[in-house]
Amino acid sequence: MFEELQTVCGALGSLQSLEIDMTYKGGRKKIIDTFEFAPRLNCIKVIGNFNGREFILPWTQLTSYHEGKGKHWGNNDSMPMMLSLLKTTQKCTALEDLKVSSFNPLDHLHDTSKVPHVSNDNIHHLTAKSDLIIPFLTLPSLQILSLDFEVRITPDTIPNVHLSHPMIWLLSNSTQSA
Repeated sequence: MFEELQTVCGALGSLQSLEIDMTYKGGRKKIIDTFEFAPRLNCIKVIGNFNGREFILPWTQLTSYHEGKGKHWGNNDSMPMMLSLLKTTQKCTALEDLKVSSFNPLDHLHDTSKVPHVSNDNIHHLTAKSDLIIPFLTLPSLQILSLDFEVRITPDTIPNVHLSHPMIWLLSNSTQSA
């Protein structure tokens, strides 16, 4: 599917936002560089099992990155997905808005000692469907943290986040009644 877009490579001067559905990959092996030269591209939303190595994108100019589950997400291992997301966050040096989907819980077999700790001075807004990634992020400019857990929120599920200045917490829960 993406291979057919090669004809527009270099002609995406006005493209500002891109949504990629990776729910069905279909055995593609080629790296897609169609969006590499999109000088105005600043927002990317990916759905499904996205691996940043499959695309050459203008990571350093992105201000908004959203990663969501696809309908065929299943019970995939959270560790590779979390590592991929952290690497993507590291490449996006101008990122201001980060939205991440939930991860399956890590179990005792996952060694988190080698998970990279990512610091980003530009992110002001983080929306997370799980607190799993939060301990691996340092976000000194964070102003808004939106936690939208897919499970019932209790005081122990709210992560202990230490920041240098006040912020707004937005908590929502689709399974919790008002």
